[in-house]
Amino acid sequence: MGRAPRRHILRRPSLGCRPAGSAASPRPPQRPQPGERCLLHGQRGAQCGASAAYRCGRSPLQGGGEVSALNVPRLGVVQYLNAQPLVYSFAVNPPPGGVEAVRDVPSRLAQMLRDGRVDTAIISSIECFRGPNLVALPGVGICAKGRVLSIKLFTTRDLSAVRTVALDVGSRSAATLTRVLFAELFGAAPEFVTRPPDLDRMLAECDAALLIGDAALRTVEPSIRVYDLGEVWLEFTGLPFVYALWVGRPGAFKDGLGRLLLEARDYGLAHLEEVARTEAARLALDEELCRHYLCDIMRYHLGEEEVAGLRRFVELAGKHGLAPPVDRCALDLAR
Repeated sequence: MGRAPRRHILRRPSLGCRPAGSAASPRPPQRPQPGERCLLHGQRGAQCGASAAYRCGRSPLQGGGEVSALNVPRLGVVQYLNAQPLVYSFAVNPPPGGVEAVRDVPSRLAQMLRDGRVDTAIISSIECFRGPNLVALPGVGICAKGRVLSIKLFTTRDLSAVRTVALDVGSRSAATLTRVLFAELFGAAPEFVTRPPDLDRMLAECDAALLIGDAALRTVEPSIRVYDLGEVWLEFTGLPFVYALWVGRPGAFKDGLGRLLLEARDYGLAHLEEVARTEAARLALDEELCRHYLCDIMRYHLGEEEVAGLRRFVELAGKHGLAPPVDRCALDLAR
């Protein structure tokens, strides 16, 4: 059984919500001081550039009672570097009503979304099309065209000779992409198993191993073969790949939530250098690598080309029984 997801309320100070330990009038969000914990990342202030932790205070208008967390949007947030531009603004400048950040890996966030435990989540793109009653927010995605650095297949064999593949337990889209590429391109039909992202253990058990996210970014193994699957996908299709989407149940993006997420995306893109510095410290990654990854490799707008890549992926997944047939209208996500 995995760890329970972490839940944090992020609020901008108001009459009923003020910085922890403060009795003074409200002030704008501040970066955490040493000993304070960032609500979005769970890091201490010395390690994180995001806003200080806020607690709900007692409303002077009501004379008592904590401010209710009811009706606060519950956002499923992945901790991977590539997702941070979409959520960075919630840490440094939470919206007046606040948001609740629920942190977990994409595979578990998808189930939480289906169970109604979050209102929307950044989940693997393929998950949006594997079940009923899920819709994606148009115009926003985590995408790349070509080399992506964070989706890597490691092996000691020729791909055509691979018999077993260990798939990162946190993955859904990359795991499906791996299966599609083996069926369509690599000329093998291996057995697939799901394992925690530990490359040595994965390769001790299997002929190949898929790592995603920050584990893939920080893993360099010059002695074995490494395939960047974003690069392989581009060579195969000529199209970008859409790795993740903001997904919710029908109607989730009405009442301002969709606009809030679009504005958060735009804020993150306007502060990519700052995001890179913050995340490099949090993840103990090279700052220039983070900057290059976020500024030069990743894309966060869904245009016609990205949607064409997503459509091709979903069609191939359906061809191999990895996703149900999808109405093309469900893929009209470009803006």
